[in-house]
Amino acid sequence: MKMNKMALAVMLVCSSISIAKAAPGGEVKFEGSITDTPCSIDPDSEKQTVKLGAVSKPGLVKGINGPERKFSIKLLNCTLDASGVPNKVSVTFTGPQGGMPGAGLSDGLLGITGVAKGASIKLIDYSNAVVTLGQKTSLQTLTNGNGNVLEFTAYLTPNPGVTEAQIVEGAFTSTANFIMNYE
Repeated sequence: MKMNKMALAVMLVCSSISIAKAAPGGEVKFEGSITDTPCSIDPDSEKQTVKLGAVSKPGLVKGINGPERKFSIKLLNCTLDASGVPNKVSVTFTGPQGGMPGAGLSDGLLGITGVAKGASIKLIDYSNAVVTLGQKTSLQTLTNGNGNVLEFTAYLTPNPGVTEAQIVEGAFTSTANFIMNYE
């Protein structure tokens, strides 16, 4: 009888351990690509949001730019040891042309969309040159490893020739895509 009670107790303990319930799960998605380039782009640099803030309409009317915001493209695992491997890089940005419809568009400005009107985004590269959409920035020499960071500046600026009536308050967005050019 004692043996049966003991066996029963062991069975109850073992069965309570295996009664654990499975909770609902989820999904983990992994994305990426393999490229024939000397460097990898840091995943945090691939899709960024640069907050340009709330910019004063009276300031824009007077030709005052919004605050400058820095952003960067970090390159990882650069391997430049083999002969023929490019050791310089430039960046080409593309996006909507800025400027005023009817008054001409400006290649140096990135257009905005949304309620706000009358301003565009100016991009400055790591050599302090204005970025022209669709054209390569100046070249930057690369080093082996993870120390390559391409620094940029962005700010909201009034469109050339804009009048006070053409500057409309409201929210805006813009998207610039970039391509790395290794030489």
